[in-house]
Amino acid sequence: MARHLYIHSVNLELPRLLWYSLGHTPAGYALAVAVAVPLGFLMGRSERVFAMCDPVVNALYSIPTIAFVPFIVIWFGLFFPARSALVFLMCVFDILVTVSAGAQNVERTLIDVGRAFGRGGGSCSARCSCPPAFPSCSRRCGSGWSGRSSP
Repeated sequence: MARHLYIHSVNLELPRLLWYSLGHTPAGYALAVAVAVPLGFLMGRSERVFAMCDPVVNALYSIPTIAFVPFIVIWFGLFFPARSALVFLMCVFDILVTVSAGAQNVERTLIDVGRAFGRGGGSCSARCSCPPAFPSCSRRCGSGWSGRSSP
């Protein structure tokens, strides 16, 4: 058995099969982070965007992920894209809700001080909102790996 493990590792068949079996997880999670983190910060910092997106996000978040499986199979098939899409759906709402809450919890005085020192618009969001919200958001982004859990 050790000989076969060595042979398949050396000729790169084992890593290729491992990626084929588990590669959908980091692909779906990376896509979920790429979508949810910017949208979550936007929802957390803009009341207008929050008012537009929050009902849709809460409606979709309340639906069990397994209910989307038939649609995913119809749209993407049974292989890598479908599994990546399922991981994406399992992670995106958890990350989106927690990043939005973290961005909303940034103290207003930090933003006021940033604006007083000449920061405005996107620069103020990037320099004044992101650093205080980062610990909360990075800690909670792990909830995407573990499923729906309490913060």
